[in-house]
Amino acid sequence: MTVSIRVVPPPPAPAPIVVPAPRHLDATLLDSLNDPAVCDVAFLACDSTSPIHASRAILKSRSPFFAAMFRGNWAESIKSSEPIKLPEWGRVTLVVVLLHLYSGWSPAGSKAAVPAEIATVLARLEVKTTDLGSLAELTNCFEIAGMLECCDLVKSLRDNVVVVLDDQVKALKM
Repeated sequence: MTVSIRVVPPPPAPAPIVVPAPRHLDATLLDSLNDPAVCDVAFLACDSTSPIHASRAILKSRSPFFAAMFRGNWAESIKSSEPIKLPEWGRVTLVVVLLHLYSGWSPAGSKAAVPAEIATVLARLEVKTTDLGSLAELTNCFEIAGMLECCDLVKSLRDNVVVVLDDQVKALKM
């Protein structure tokens, strides 16, 4: 008796379905940032007297840290008219994080142009584009982004820190 075994390769895995977000979606989300009429949480940075308003739903959907913060038995999970105070976060860091969570944008270095939609929001939130490239701000943003588990933002900030440090080393050699 002869037995023959035919090995059949498994079928190829189906390609993942990728549905691109509509181009207007991010602009709509950015327009809602800091709009108390549609936002249900406010944050107060350590170096600021004016809070920035955001949507809990957006923050929870984009960051495990915020998901835990707003779902758990934390004081921040209770809706309040008082802003959540962030003693370790400067206003620039808060704005960078919120912009990333709302739109996916990450700073691309002090020499790179900031997209018009982002520049508009930065101006509305009283953050200068020149503030985005300082080593202190980049380092603070990097640490906070790591805590928030925002991997893309961490990678972008890491790259920016390297560029700034390289520029400083080059300046020392001159």
